[in-house]
Amino acid sequence: MKFTRLLLVMFLAGWAACFVTPTLIMAAEDMGKEASASRTDFPQNVQLPLKVGVALKVNKLYTINELGNMFQADVDLRFRWQDPRVAFNKADFGADRQEFSGAEAAAMLSKIWTPDIQVSNQSDKPQKEEKGLIIFMDGTVQYNLRLKGNFESTYNLDYFPFDTQRLMVNVTSLKYGSGKVLFEHLEVDDQYSGFESGLYLKGWQPERVNYQASQMKGWNGIPVSHIESALEVKREWTAHLFNIYIPLAILLAVPLIALGAIRQTWLVRIQMLTGAIMAYLTFSFATTIRYPALGVDSSVFHLIEYGFLFYLVVLVILLTVYNEHVYKPFMDRFVAVELHAYMKWSVPVFVVFGITALFLFSFLNLE
Repeated sequence: MKFTRLLLVMFLAGWAACFVTPTLIMAAEDMGKEASASRTDFPQNVQLPLKVGVALKVNKLYTINELGNMFQADVDLRFRWQDPRVAFNKADFGADRQEFSGAEAAAMLSKIWTPDIQVSNQSDKPQKEEKGLIIFMDGTVQYNLRLKGNFESTYNLDYFPFDTQRLMVNVTSLKYGSGKVLFEHLEVDDQYSGFESGLYLKGWQPERVNYQASQMKGWNGIPVSHIESALEVKREWTAHLFNIYIPLAILLAVPLIALGAIRQTWLVRIQMLTGAIMAYLTFSFATTIRYPALGVDSSVFHLIEYGFLFYLVVLVILLTVYNEHVYKPFMDRFVAVELHAYMKWSVPVFVVFGITALFLFSFLNLE
């Protein structure tokens, strides 16, 4: 009887060794895998969408290429989010934060969850990329990314040279839908935002950095969170005063001189105007070459078009009202003299009014 019980115990022990032990080993291995992978998975028991704060600091602006729709800059991007799994006890660690930089930051980022951040309008591989990471004891993660490179950005030159351009740095997360991850910029992020003190780029005046959060369609059709950081820079218009407005004013004064010249025949006036038209054509061509990015909707080209209209009007006046071979059959000489006197003040008023309107249109950015 005792021998039978002994055999039964040995049988049950063998069965446990064959079946139960591997199961326990596999369960232990699975728990180990879960423990090692859990910090890289999307955080659990957090309020959705998980909000990621965004701030951008501009360290340096190198170039603004309006023709190529691009600019080159050195920027610091700062992202912050909450992950309870990385929280720690200050007493155990001896500090309220853990800081990592360079290779250490890259290694630590591979061990924790991140929102798969992408700068969507960076045109090519960054010329410089530096990473930093700070983990606070309450589980707040602060990821710092320093980039130097080229960024794609469209420009509106309708109000050139009185324009303010918005240089865009766009951040998105294509891995997580907007229901899981949401980018935002709050007041707490303002201290890490803006232009570096003393930053200067010839021809431009840095003003502010604005943020606009939105959604865009991901590769799978699911909306993803997207935030645009707009670096607003104002053009220094005085640099273009001698290239555009002073030459234009001189060229538009010639037709007025042709109209107001005393004791000159209409043929001499036509010769004066013809020379001015040739000079105006040269000015128009030179402006196109100097500012190739300007489109036909820009205020500068509207002003040039207005100048061509003005030349046409003056040419018609000289060929008709000032040409005695034309006006004699229709009007008395004294009427012609009065009409000439009227033209001498009305045409300049027309020119000044038109130029002033176009100037204010571009200077005040009126629609």
